[in-house]
Amino acid sequence: MDIRLHIGAHRTGTSRVQAELMRRADHLVTRGVIVLRPEDLRDADAPPGQERGLLGWLNRPDDLAPLIARRDAAMAHGAQSLVVSEENLSGTITRILESGRIYGEIRQRMTRLRPLGQGHRVTVLFTVRRYDSFFASLYAFRAIREPMLPFQSFKPRFMALPIRWPQVVAQIARALPEANIDVIPFETAHNHATALLRQVLGLDQIVEVSDGSRPILPSPSGQAITILNSMTEGEDLELERRRAVVRAYPRTDFGAFAPWDTNEATALSKAYDEDLEALRLSPPPNTRLLDLSTVEAVDAG
Repeated sequence: MDIRLHIGAHRTGTSRVQAELMRRADHLVTRGVIVLRPEDLRDADAPPGQERGLLGWLNRPDDLAPLIARRDAAMAHGAQSLVVSEENLSGTITRILESGRIYGEIRQRMTRLRPLGQGHRVTVLFTVRRYDSFFASLYAFRAIREPMLPFQSFKPRFMALPIRWPQVVAQIARALPEANIDVIPFETAHNHATALLRQVLGLDQIVEVSDGSRPILPSPSGQAITILNSMTEGEDLELERRRAVVRAYPRTDFGAFAPWDTNEATALSKAYDEDLEALRLSPPPNTRLLDLSTVEAVDAG
């Protein structure tokens, strides 16, 4: 069986991919592809404070049985491919913001997934993003859910870059040595949604995705973040009330969240460019860097 693990990173269009997978799920079954999205992997009955569904299984290494059972059921019904799309397999936004470490536990998490792929062909799909926009987007996304300390207080840990993308990819490769790993720069993917979806599915022929559609979870404007961080009590903590602020102060009218000065942005961009070059010239085993602005066909073999 062909097992394809779409594992993030966060804020790189994963929700848009998952929405397309949901919309096409019935059709994909007719093509032998079974899709599991976050909604299929999370247990709404989990106790408060406990990671739900597959996230919980990753904390219990011996309990991948539910996911393996889904794989085996798919095979029994004649499916040739299982696609799992869940960015939280790699880690959580909260951990990254707290430590500045990008997916510091990804090797342990991927190692616990090994039994799922044993005896099968595994492809990991992982999208990376410029460090300045990645950290800013994580912060902005979290601010929608809860008031945050000023971004300035996070800068030292972000600027230090204790873990960079080549290290993250190397940890995935060590955890899943038999897997093929496709690393996709977000900057080449966000305007090539059809190419990205082809890659996730491992299918050449799919109905086009509208590249002009709006993001599923757009980042708030700078003005919205200022207001959100001032909303600290009572009803102001309700998620729908906070989302209403994002809608009322869109980036198109109030400007994007831009927390970096010129020197900081330049330094982070330079580091990212160096890291893409390293992934291009000396990738880990079984790893390739894909530019979706030029790659429109998928090698699923």
